[in-house]
Amino acid sequence: MVDYRPTGIKWVWAHRRNMALTQVELFSEGLKGEGYFPAVRFSRHNYLAVFTPGEGVYIFYDGKEQERNTKAFQDDISTGRCTPKKLGALSSKFFGNVKKASLAFGEENMRKFGDAQLLKLFLEFKSAMAIGPIITVQLWGIECCWDPHFDLSKYLIRKLAEMDEGGSYQECVETLSASREKTIPFRERESFLGIASRIQMNGEVQRAFFLNSPIRIEQAFEKYPNLKREFDRHITDYAWTTSEYKSAPWTRSQWIEAFRRDLRRDCRAELADLQLGYKAALAKKRKLLHRLKPPKKILRILDVLEELTNQRDWAKGNYSEAYLNWQPFIAELARRMDCSKEDVTFHTLNEIESFLMKGEKVPRREIERRKKGYIAISHGKPFKIYSGNQEAILRGEGIYSQFALSEKASAVHGIVGCGGFATGKARVVRSPAERDLVREGEILITYMTTMEFTAVFRKVAAVVTDEGGLSSHAAIVSREFRLPCIVGTKNATKVFKTGDMVEVDASTGIVRKIK
Repeated sequence: MVDYRPTGIKWVWAHRRNMALTQVELFSEGLKGEGYFPAVRFSRHNYLAVFTPGEGVYIFYDGKEQERNTKAFQDDISTGRCTPKKLGALSSKFFGNVKKASLAFGEENMRKFGDAQLLKLFLEFKSAMAIGPIITVQLWGIECCWDPHFDLSKYLIRKLAEMDEGGSYQECVETLSASREKTIPFRERESFLGIASRIQMNGEVQRAFFLNSPIRIEQAFEKYPNLKREFDRHITDYAWTTSEYKSAPWTRSQWIEAFRRDLRRDCRAELADLQLGYKAALAKKRKLLHRLKPPKKILRILDVLEELTNQRDWAKGNYSEAYLNWQPFIAELARRMDCSKEDVTFHTLNEIESFLMKGEKVPRREIERRKKGYIAISHGKPFKIYSGNQEAILRGEGIYSQFALSEKASAVHGIVGCGGFATGKARVVRSPAERDLVREGEILITYMTTMEFTAVFRKVAAVVTDEGGLSSHAAIVSREFRLPCIVGTKNATKVFKTGDMVEVDASTGIVRKIK
């Protein structure tokens, strides 16, 4: 670690992700990209990532750079440079390129390709992913819109004070955050319940599910090909929603078990309630806007906010799907490097390029060191990796305290993502591998939710996360599912443990242990 020198940057913790090193670097390269310019002047050149085994990657941003980005983004919205049409066109173009580049990995048997051909595919994928902050511009844009010092929040606070029975600021935030575009978890649940309802109307197929015999289920499906096509299509269309970055998608057996479990519920009534809630949220938003009668300046912000909210989940889904598509490439690299697929993901982008161009390999001992923990720093320069002992760097960068939070508290406070109240047993999920342990009616307490948690929302009574804001996946999806949600608590996963009885008061933003 003789080459380490403190950056002097005041780092701000932003996210925790279930990312491999290759993905961390691709994400970092995307943050530097200026593909959204001049519609949105948003890019980040300073970035720090801390990988801790069993917990994932903690991501930090430069605080000063973040402040500059916020002001620039807000100026772009206020002046009309950033419009829904521009945002939609740019994101559609970028993700079209990402999908094309990722699908190329599965078009042919990778073994037929020479190293030069593989390198070409890899560089095209890298270029598509690094065009700009394609999954960050939405998240940060939403946070910029709801910044308490920005025009929208100041207008709402002033207007609510003038109105009789205008409701609370938090209620207005939830109402105005409703989006016409259904989130992917919502669409998956809607499709799932529709198919489950039709299975319940077919006694023979439903009995086969209750017998819990895969053979009987497939035999029953053969008699009803239309129902089988719907079932198979659902698994194909939503396979990637049970994976993100590193996790493997569900097997057919896991999907069968999910359907078998929910067939004991009134799926038709649940589907009707889900769809009614969606329509009611949009109607409530229209009514509030009619009462507020916001001026053009505020309407412009609300229009951009809606586009960003529409894109938030869609963009994350496309990003996750791209990483699922590139798995054949990772598998082929593992074969050529004579190592595991996991080992491949602990390489940097330059190291992958060097292998394909020159046959150079990273020493196994270095890969093993990275598996035990690493810190990656991008400080206006190419990524630099530090493996082994992390404490000296954590202290040097002023973030050591972030990893030594007290566990003695009995309550935490966060941001209300969706209002409501719930009590129940806590289920603390520290990694996506533990998501299948969640039981019906539990309070989900996790670092954050991602695509991998899609199936979990249908089970839980409330959602609590360490990180996130109003733009987070947990907040957006919880509002659609009408689940009490508190985000950005910083240390809920350290304060609570699985089995604790907890109370979630999503009017005050407080989560506490109860006897």
